[in-house]
Amino acid sequence: LSRPPSAPSAPSSRPKYESSFRVKEEDGDLIISTTEKQLELERRAPTCGIKTLPNEIPIIVVGAGVSASAFVEHARMNGCAAPITMISDDSNPPYDRTRLSKEPGMEAKELRFRGDDYYKENHIDIMLNTKVTAVDTTRRNVTLSTGEQLPYSKLVLALGGKPKKLPIPGADLK
Repeated sequence: LSRPPSAPSAPSSRPKYESSFRVKEEDGDLIISTTEKQLELERRAPTCGIKTLPNEIPIIVVGAGVSASAFVEHARMNGCAAPITMISDDSNPPYDRTRLSKEPGMEAKELRFRGDDYYKENHIDIMLNTKVTAVDTTRRNVTLSTGEQLPYSKLVLALGGKPKKLPIPGADLK
């Protein structure tokens, strides 16, 4: 992705926090006082710093899993100012599906990558409950399950995968 001349430089990917922490110097070392819980609660997602988007054709990202989420976050962190639209046939905003097998019983909202504010602040539109039924690479548009056609400047297919069931006895046990 190219960075337009007016795009801000990429912000640091280091965590940012809402408040400051107590710091003291001890034998030439800086000691920061906090707790793991405080760090986790106050951590803020990096934002892109883009105030307005150019009026141009969006980047369309089909999918809303790990790959799609990583793409949109890194595109913004690296100064991409183009509009971005994520399209997912899921009813939930992007969440970490891989954790579902490791932490059964968790709700999708508990597994979300980012909150709604992150996507709003970074100018990332998310279309849920929507399937892409066709891609026209000549006209550079996608057709949605609603029949609507959306143009794209770049197309990212981050479709994920389906686990393959092993053809062995007991593979269907719960």
